[in-house]
Amino acid sequence: MNADHFFSIGDTHEVCQDFALSGVRGDNLSYAIICDGCSSSEAVDFGARALAYAARDLIVNQTPLFLTGDAKAVGRVIVDKASIIGTLTVPPRCLDATLLAICAQKLSDSFFRVRVLMYGDGVFIRRSPLDGSVNTYHVEYQTVPPLPSGAPFYLSYLLNSERLESYRESCNAPKILTQNINGVVQKTEVAFDEPMSFDYPHLSATDQLMVTSDGIGSFKNAVAESLSYTQFVDLFSVYKNTNGTYLQRRMKAMKRQLVVDKWVHDDDISAAAIIL
Repeated sequence: MNADHFFSIGDTHEVCQDFALSGVRGDNLSYAIICDGCSSSEAVDFGARALAYAARDLIVNQTPLFLTGDAKAVGRVIVDKASIIGTLTVPPRCLDATLLAICAQKLSDSFFRVRVLMYGDGVFIRRSPLDGSVNTYHVEYQTVPPLPSGAPFYLSYLLNSERLESYRESCNAPKILTQNINGVVQKTEVAFDEPMSFDYPHLSATDQLMVTSDGIGSFKNAVAESLSYTQFVDLFSVYKNTNGTYLQRRMKAMKRQLVVDKWVHDDDISAAAIIL
């Protein structure tokens, strides 16, 4: 296994509020994690890191819980772990961040057990080089005035009953899951607070997995036209080789090309990947 990650500040931001982690433990466990902090909440760059490290702690030390536990219960354990930063008297909303995480556990030389959990919006990409398939799973929240466009549900709301009820009253609309499976697109409505869980009990030892923040959909071309996230799936997830920091090389090369083409990404972007 090889895991790598990357994050970069958006063109309209002064502080990068995305964060990513990845790694391999021993010869049988790997993880890839990203968090996207809410731009209107204070100190979320710090909170996003805390949430990501809390998720890593659970994956490494409570692997069976992450791989098989109820997704809502897993999310609650993670945000409770992260909430310890409250002892530092940081702003109370610093944990307002999405969380997308992959855990892969080696079963044999040929198969892995994999689980992907998505709390909030973002994209999960699965590539299978053996058959050439590319599957994407895009989660987005609907615009519900007066909240900002697509305001996602954060795990941090579970820590404050008043904030949870306020979100429930003002933004009680289902989120949209768009699945593109081998070119067949299907849209599904999902309850706003229901985590997305993708479970693979026996995944082939050739697959490539990635999670990205919604920043993948914030790119604009030289004439300020918005570009679909689908145009960047290959740019994010196709590599010349998968040795070392393969994702960082790919993303840095992409950003150099963006400068040449005069393209920008308004939002922060983060991505983390595992090569089985």
